[in-house]
Amino acid sequence: FPPDYTIFQDPISHRVYQEARLRHKSILISKEELGHDYSKGECDYSIFPDDASIEHTKAAFLFRDPIRVFDSWKAVGWTDIQSLLIAYRKLFNTWAASEQSSIAFTYEELIHQPEATIARLCRHWDITFSHQLLSFKHPFGNGFLYTSERERRIYTTDNPLGIFNTIHSNNSINSNIKSHNLLTPAEKNLIELNLGSLYMATYGDRIAPLKAALASKTHFGFDLDDTLHSFRAASSTAATAVFEYLSSSTHSSTTNTAPTVDELKKTYAQILSRTTSTGFADGKTSEEYRRGRFLALMQAHTLHPSSSSSPSSTSSNRETMLPHLLHLYKSTLLTSLQLKPGALPLLQKLKSLNKTVV
Repeated sequence: FPPDYTIFQDPISHRVYQEARLRHKSILISKEELGHDYSKGECDYSIFPDDASIEHTKAAFLFRDPIRVFDSWKAVGWTDIQSLLIAYRKLFNTWAASEQSSIAFTYEELIHQPEATIARLCRHWDITFSHQLLSFKHPFGNGFLYTSERERRIYTTDNPLGIFNTIHSNNSINSNIKSHNLLTPAEKNLIELNLGSLYMATYGDRIAPLKAALASKTHFGFDLDDTLHSFRAASSTAATAVFEYLSSSTHSSTTNTAPTVDELKKTYAQILSRTTSTGFADGKTSEEYRRGRFLALMQAHTLHPSSSSSPSSTSSNRETMLPHLLHLYKSTLLTSLQLKPGALPLLQKLKSLNKTVV
């Protein structure tokens, strides 16, 4: 995988430069990226031949939360996490060595603060900022200059593995691209441990106000539902365990058949939508709310234990089942909970700084 440095050696004579002039372009932006396969030499080659070329080209480095990067990789079948670690470190080290003459910004800044981020990039490149830069009027790739016909097809027609689907489906910056949620907790922790501090360092002085604000605080509180651990995923697993038990151990007095897990999930989602808006406003505990929801679920499907043949005892049978359902939910929840990546180091750091966690 030999990189092509010819445009640095004699830019004025280079074919791409000449084509840009023929199109009356005053600015030539070269999009470069590291690959996903270390075995092919794609992850750690030098993008620039020397330091002078970095300064001469006014390099701009775009970083993204590495956990989200690997999530996107896995969505298209790129699963080598070591290649990610190597490529990310290489990109970071290239930027860090040229920090004085280059600029770094993050994907997260770009989608959440597009105007300020693009304006900052324009200043670096001595380009006049325009709000037209915030929307895309032309089909993706049509105005690019390509080094080969194969490269042109990749960007304009082939779209291999669907890697350009997001940009093809949007004509402006979209700040609400959902995660694929494909990473295991072990993968997230490995990435956080190896790349988390590098990613944060790319914010440079822009993160200083946040650091100062946090340093001045003495008490830190966390929403336990989904901040320090993955409560939503664990809760879903626990609820499914309850649905599976009800599907296998009960039947409906109305239909005399057992409800499916999917039917129970649909009904439970409807019960949640009716009850969560007023939750915790009347002094009840979470278990008391859950007890009421499980009872409502059994009532909606007129459920009673398969071993019971007496309809008159249905109500009391449901009440008898509730302690087991609550225990099943709680035990499954506890075994399914996983700490969020970085949660433990965060708590340890707060403790070392004599902060109080409430």
